[in-house]
Amino acid sequence: MDQPYTAIRLDTDGECPHCGRPLLGLARDACDGCGRSIAEVFETLPAVASRLEEIAPGWTLERLKGWAGRLPGQLAQAYRSRLWKNLGWWAEPSLWEGWAREEMSLRGRGHALQLEGVALSEVQVAGLDGSHPFVDLRMVGTRRAFVYDPASGRLLEGSDVPRPFQELWTLRATGRTWPSELPPCPSCGAGLPLEAPTCAHCGTPVQPGLGPWSVIRLWSLDRAGAPVNARPGEGALDGLLGLFLDAP
Repeated sequence: MDQPYTAIRLDTDGECPHCGRPLLGLARDACDGCGRSIAEVFETLPAVASRLEEIAPGWTLERLKGWAGRLPGQLAQAYRSRLWKNLGWWAEPSLWEGWAREEMSLRGRGHALQLEGVALSEVQVAGLDGSHPFVDLRMVGTRRAFVYDPASGRLLEGSDVPRPFQELWTLRATGRTWPSELPPCPSCGAGLPLEAPTCAHCGTPVQPGLGPWSVIRLWSLDRAGAPVNARPGEGALDGLLGLFLDAP
């Protein structure tokens, strides 16, 4: 006797609010069925919070966004102060060293890139890798970014008025922990502001080591949310001038 047909039940991460199709992954905040953005509901999906807990136990969405929301301002601080090694708290050495070399090359040509006035208006979780400890964050805000002549102060490229930016930052969970949200001084244990050159309590020079999250990629996004400076063969070390000066 023939057995009745039984549909195979799919494990899904929710449903698309636009087309109703099941969401079969969290790699990006868009529906694979209709292709439309689901950014407005993505963080409310229970699967997002549970996947983040798998990637980085103890990290909630709000805690992660609060921790990462300081990073664009710290990157701008590194350009102003040239304390590049301090980015080692949250960026792989190959990444921050590449940024430092590009800035030094610019100065070698008698130019300088200035980043200032960073005002972050939104941090959104935009994707979680299904099999690796990676999280994409969409950073939205305004800042001033321009190339100038340090000798004369003359503006060469960019704008000295605030302009909007939208970027995708990819973070990797390292499994490391700090006793608080700030890295600890190795000598006295006091919390260190991420831009501090020395410990304010004991004077020990800062020697950064990666904390709980490491930035591995940074792209500028257009208004539709697509990378605007991604080309085959390029990585996160490429196109920083384009990233900051050509933001939509």
